Amino acid sequence: MKTSIPKTILLAVIWVMLCAGSWVQPTENQHAISNDWRFPTENELIKNWKWTLKEIKENLKVTGDFDGDRIMDEAKLMVKKDHSAMGLLVVFSPKTDMEYWMLLDFGTPKTLKTYRISLKKPSVYQVSCQTKEPCLFCENKQPCKNGERSISIETSTIVVNNKDAFIWNKKRSGFLELLNFS
Repeated sequence: MKTSIPKTILLAVIWVMLCAGSWVQPTENQHAISNDWRFPTENELIKNWKWTLKEIKENLKVTGDFDGDRIMDEAKLMVKKDHSAMGLLVVFSPKTDMEYWMLLDFGTPKTLKTYRISLKKPSVYQVSCQTKEPCLFCENKQPCKNGERSISIETSTIVVNNKDAFIWNKKRSGFLELLNFS
């Protein structure tokens, strides 16, 4: 069956518009984000998940240049509007060439009782390791020695519960999760 090139292109454009439009709704002053997610309210965090006001201020969202484009992005803890899940979402600056947001982690809403996020600035860090093989972030591809190694991080890093981290990997254009990053 022969299909003309313009007809094929038109169908592809319509398909992309339908798929993208179903989950992204950009606004002029805000980052685009799925309609399924929302910020938990202060009352919910205190009453349902036993957060303190200090934890809300420090651990609900963090701002940094996560993807290395020199434009600030935000990582946010959010809940599904139907209360079925919580998630860690990164909202990229609308000035980037990337999709506007990315879901890094999710769990049941009760996970919010213990789930906190913070930020590490670019630097070289000592991390625990379980293998002698060099890792993707190792300084000079050094192997694990005495259960530790140095890793070099070039972008702001999202840290979960002061132990695990989501670090941008430029080659993969995505985040890698590094466990036991304390």
